[in-house]
Parts: sequence; structure tokens; C-alpha cells
Amino acid sequence: MVASGVGKAVLATYSDGDVSAIIHRQGMPHLTENSIVRAGVLFRELQAIRRRGCAVDDEEARIGLRCVAAVVYNDFSKPMAAISISGMTSRVTDERLPDLGRAVREAAAELTFALGGAVPEAVEA
Repeated sequence: MVASGVGKAVLATYSDGDVSAIIHRQGMPHLTENSIVRAGVLFRELQAIRRRGCAVDDEEARIGLRCVAAVVYNDFSKPMAAISISGMTSRVTDERLPDLGRAVREAAAELTFALGGAVPEAVEA
């Protein structure tokens, strides 16, 4: 979960205690030189995801690939799924990340409402 956009988007909806338990059980695999392998770095990233409303996998799972993801919520404002846009870093550039993030957040919100879900007011750690 810590090396993918979808995984980090979902993790950002969990409490820090729950995230600690998950990384204790599953570890933090070093898949590429960009993988997050320290808990403190992950917690800072999860805070940024909570502020942005979307997660980015910046070549953390595979070099040359980037992903932007956002959560789809159920009727209890709990994560039900996540959607993402993925592509080669040559196409999913730093300059495009804000627009892609906005598109993914909007699509996730539309899916949430279409499925009878509710976006939480704020995700608390």
C-alpha cells in the first residue's frame, strides 16, 4: 500500500495508529530508489495527501511510472475504493500533476455521490 497511489490514498483515510499497525504487519518494501521506506516520511506524505485530497506514486512502485489517485467513499464516509490515472513520467509530468489531481478528485467525488456515498468533511489522523 505504501508504494502505490491508490494504496496511499486509502491509507491517508486511516488513523496514524492504524497505519502503524499496517506497516508493522506488512513492512515498507523497497521497490525502487523512490520508495518510501521510513515511517516518518510516510506519515508526512499522508498528511500532504489529506491536504491535497489525492495521492501521487512518484516512481515508487516502478521507475518511469507515475500515478495520481483519490478515494471513493461509501455512505458512512469510509473508503470504499480508489481511482487513479497512471502513465509514463514523460506524460504524467510535474506540470500536469495539479490538473490530473483535480480531475481524479472530481471523478472520485462524482463516483462517491453516484454510488450514494458521502465525502467526509475532513480526514483526521
